[in-house]
Amino acid sequence: MFINMKTMVPDTVEEAQSIVAGCKATDLRSLDHSAFVRAWAAVAYIYPGLHPDGFEARDSGWPDELRPFAAEAWRRACAGSLDDSELYPANAAWARLHDGAPFHSASESGRRARIRELGLSA
Repeated sequence: MFINMKTMVPDTVEEAQSIVAGCKATDLRSLDHSAFVRAWAAVAYIYPGLHPDGFEARDSGWPDELRPFAAEAWRRACAGSLDDSELYPANAAWARLHDGAPFHSASESGRRARIRELGLSA
């Protein structure tokens, strides 16, 4: 399934928080594919150190209010509707680390620019 990835990686923490907040009161199963991938990438952007594997473990670092997002990501992945690049939104996490860093190399700045241009989410 092809998604317009342009909207998948947030540009700011505030944008990511707004996306996640808008989904918290929603039945995550009811979100269409694009809306869920966007929300999942927003979670990765806000918390780049969290990893989807082992989210259920109490010592995983996952905030309780975000565990439903990880559970839904795994449910979709196991059902075959979320591929590995969507389950592990590495570009969203990397973009957050980049955006929070005080200095950037030319190659890092170039990668962030490509993520913005292409809207990559994984």
